[in-house]
Amino acid sequence: MATFEKYTTKHGERYKFKVYLGTDKVTGKRIENTRRGFKTKKEAQLALNSLKSRFDAGLLNETDGIPKTFDALFQMWLNVAKRILHMVFDILMLHRFLRLALMSKKLKPGLATRIHKQL
Repeated sequence: MATFEKYTTKHGERYKFKVYLGTDKVTGKRIENTRRGFKTKKEAQLALNSLKSRFDAGLLNETDGIPKTFDALFQMWLNVAKRILHMVFDILMLHRFLRLALMSKKLKPGLATRIHKQL
């Protein structure tokens, strides 16, 4: 069930709609969506039809990017943390290589400084 409403802004009249799409299978909560800023009611109806078809196809929840459960949030955080740790490890290994190369005098001091500044 969708409701359309006309409202006024400083740029003129616009339309918005609020729609009930169903219930979330994971949380059991109602899924409602509001979209606004349409110049015509027809434009709002087209956006509503597009939104409903995306929801029915199961594409709406995947594109939102908002985790629905704690486990999903934890997995998202874990992936980010792993990437950060890999970058930190790579930087530490590069610093170790530069320090060892300078200590063995196989690398010129000016070159090590330029490499370090690029990091």
